[in-house]
Amino acid sequence: MQSRSELGMRRKIFGWLLCGALSVSNSAPTLACAFHGYTPNPTLVDLLMMTEQVVIADIDPSQPNRYRLLEVLMGPHVSDIPITVSASVTKTISKNPSARVLLARDGA
Repeated sequence: MQSRSELGMRRKIFGWLLCGALSVSNSAPTLACAFHGYTPNPTLVDLLMMTEQVVIADIDPSQPNRYRLLEVLMGPHVSDIPITVSASVTKTISKNPSARVLLARDGA
């Protein structure tokens, strides 16, 4: 009959042999599945959080091709919005005069 120490030693050796056999047999690289390799497109919130300035504006009644600042949501206060109003924005706002424009500026 085997003693407890001999039985423990055999189990330990068997465990080491099993670990060695498993590590040698699984030599193929493990690749990520397609789901974990997918990076989704940034959402509007992601884009807004990455910008320097975010403002709400509408069309200036005295200069229809310029924006008028209503509120600064993020970033330093601006006194002038240097971009002109596009024809599509003018057309959209003419259909709904209470509509406002959300403008974001990235310093890069």
